[in-house]
Amino acid sequence: MPRKNYIDETVFDCVDTEEKAYWLGFIYADGNISDAEAIKKKSNKSVYRLEVSLQSNDIEHLNKLKQFFKWQGEVKINKTNFERKDRCRLYFNNKHIW
Repeated sequence: MPRKNYIDETVFDCVDTEEKAYWLGFIYADGNISDAEAIKKKSNKSVYRLEVSLQSNDIEHLNKLKQFFKWQGEVKINKTNFERKDRCRLYFNNKHIW
């Protein structure tokens, strides 16, 4: 059975291009990963989530990251609790990428 949203999970297995190095650095700087063990203790379910959140006017940059991963999901826009500003978020669960 195919996954709901395909992602190229091997994209960083070999960082051999400037594009891969750029996106890896970008994720290190602006991304975050879930604490799988803490989530598992609360919900008894492992979650291996990678997330990148930016200001909503930077949505095109996250769409480029989405294309890089060949991900078929959508970049979401929602309000933050801090100052009620909009943000755009790209996130997915993938243990290999995590």
